Amino acid sequence: MPSFITAHMPAVVASATIGGLMAVAIMGGAVGGNQQMIQTADLVRPAACQQTDQVAGEQEASVPTSVATTDVAKQVAQALSDVKVTRVMAAGVMGNLYGESGMNPKVNENGGGGFGLGQWTPKSKVRAWFDSHGLAGVPDTDAAGQTRMVVEGTVTSRSGWINETYIARARQDITVVNDDLYTTFITAPDIRTATLAYMYGYERPAAWALRKEDRLNAANGYDRTLLASLPWASAYAPAGGTAPSGGAASPDSDASAATAACASSSADADTPVADSEKVNAYLKWAFDTAADDSHGYSEARRFANPDYDCSSFVWYALHDGAKIQGMGSAPWNTQGMHATLGKFGFQNLGRLDPKDLKTGDILLDPVNHTEIFTKPGKSIGAHKPYGHPEPGDQTGKEVAEGYLWTGYLEVWRYTGAQAG
Repeated sequence: MPSFITAHMPAVVASATIGGLMAVAIMGGAVGGNQQMIQTADLVRPAACQQTDQVAGEQEASVPTSVATTDVAKQVAQALSDVKVTRVMAAGVMGNLYGESGMNPKVNENGGGGFGLGQWTPKSKVRAWFDSHGLAGVPDTDAAGQTRMVVEGTVTSRSGWINETYIARARQDITVVNDDLYTTFITAPDIRTATLAYMYGYERPAAWALRKEDRLNAANGYDRTLLASLPWASAYAPAGGTAPSGGAASPDSDASAATAACASSSADADTPVADSEKVNAYLKWAFDTAADDSHGYSEARRFANPDYDCSSFVWYALHDGAKIQGMGSAPWNTQGMHATLGKFGFQNLGRLDPKDLKTGDILLDPVNHTEIFTKPGKSIGAHKPYGHPEPGDQTGKEVAEGYLWTGYLEVWRYTGAQAG
């Protein structure tokens, strides 16, 4: 299972087998050719605060936040979109494939074990699957055939999934639904849950080869690059059935007028809500503004003329929506939020687990980004221009409620204890 791959360096492959599947690690080498390296770190500018979706809660070794986009990766993304999975499911699958093989269908583990996109073990499994699915004359290195094997054998079917190997460990990282990792995967509310459920329930790499941070960073990288332009289902419905409860909403669903009209009740019934009129007021302002496409994302026009960036969106929510006094006449940046939020009735709780968030919590990375938590799996904020530099929101996604941004380092909760 590879750590992040540096182009133009020789690969060293190591492996381990568990649960009938092979985990492969490729250290310091490029797999496959003609790769266009997209540095996801380039999507984040300290003062700009474009949405980053960084990995939540991982304390393991850091890795470069780069993702190799290849024709194979594009093929896998399109195939997942075609079977109408959710965007977080697709990201979870692709993050794992990158972690297993670097998205290279020709990777053959030393000793002839793990092979291909999913590092299937033994290699003969790929040939057997091809032969039984009308691909008898197709080489087992064929990317399209292996893509079918991924989609039909691991996503739309649960036949290769096992709970017993890692379910106890999975419960330490994610909420497992109905004691079943496949159900957890297809109903995942966020990229972290989908990625780790797929890893623990299907890939099942050896303990030394988990490399969760690699998989999660890759999943978020693919989400920001390849997946953003494809259509996704709001919930996944398995063949012959209906979508299980708890399915993930579309990451880019627009804030509806109905939601804007009742932002104070935007949380699910079991979501804690801060008991504060001011919290309800700035939430309502946020939903109202997101629903008005005359407001888009811009750093140059961040002063509500007519657009916002991530930090000015939160500033105006508190200043114009909640009418919090003493905030001055111009919006802060993310560094300024860290330095001054405590003066306006907010308490810094540090980095909380997503399950401990309350509606209205301000999520902050003081260098990169900020959003407002709305309900499980969701946050609202100003994200990025999506290729539209002109004023306003041409896509409905620039300023919107979307899937939960997990890159926060601090959670600021309104307590009302405003400094004099």
